[in-house]
Amino acid sequence: MDHSTAIKETTHRVKTTLSQIDSIKREIDLHLVAVREQREKHPDSPPYTITEKNLNLLYDRIQTVIEAGEQIDYNTFSSAMEKIEELIKKLRIPVQFRRTDILNDLHEILEGFDRTLRERENKS
Repeated sequence: MDHSTAIKETTHRVKTTLSQIDSIKREIDLHLVAVREQREKHPDSPPYTITEKNLNLLYDRIQTVIEAGEQIDYNTFSSAMEKIEELIKKLRIPVQFRRTDILNDLHEILEGFDRTLRERENKS
């Protein structure tokens, strides 16, 4: 593979990964809105929960980003995977007051990936 082809493939991988990160962040934002609405409109109702199916899908999508990101910047992406796994486990526990904090933590990790990839893209 020549240098030009390698650069094009890396650029494509970065753009695809950034798009995936943006999509996941939007999904997390929707859950954050739902948590707030649940608390405001129905404070005495059961806590907001994310279904097991949706948590599995979210985890799989984040795992895909991690795998793609590791090919671009191994240290940044692989070091965050343990923290993401811990946060997803916490999301599976239906405790209302932690829901927003956990989702915000996931969003923050994805923001870090986003910054790392954009910096790399700007250097290219």
